Amino acid sequence: MNSVLQCLTHTPPLAQAVLGGAIKEVAADDVLTATACHIKRALSTTQVVAPRRHAQTLRQINKRFRLGRQEDSHEYLRCLLDAMQEACLQPYKPKPSQELAETTVINRIFGGKLRSRIKCHDVSYESSIYEDFMDLSLEVAR
Repeated sequence: MNSVLQCLTHTPPLAQAVLGGAIKEVAADDVLTATACHIKRALSTTQVVAPRRHAQTLRQINKRFRLGRQEDSHEYLRCLLDAMQEACLQPYKPKPSQELAETTVINRIFGGKLRSRIKCHDVSYESSIYEDFMDLSLEVAR
């Protein structure tokens, strides 16, 4: 949890969104609010910042996560980003359109589209599919 929160705190577009007021603190038990508060505290002090609010919202992020248990940081990041995106969309009932979902601050910072293209030379047919993503897996060569 700490390593993910440190990375998010020092992600310039997210820090700017929080400090600039683009991310509104909605409810005390909200994952997005917990993250915004953590970033504000971490960037305004030289003291250690304990992620107490994140510990309280752990079950909102993923039902399987338990405090004190070792979890995969990548899985925590993915679940946290998804929960933050859902928190951005919470005010919209019924479920908002895909176009609206793409306009949230979380999607604008972390989201993107991946184009998969298949081309058949025999019949000169080309098919393109666009898939939404919040992270990309990259191979890191030695």
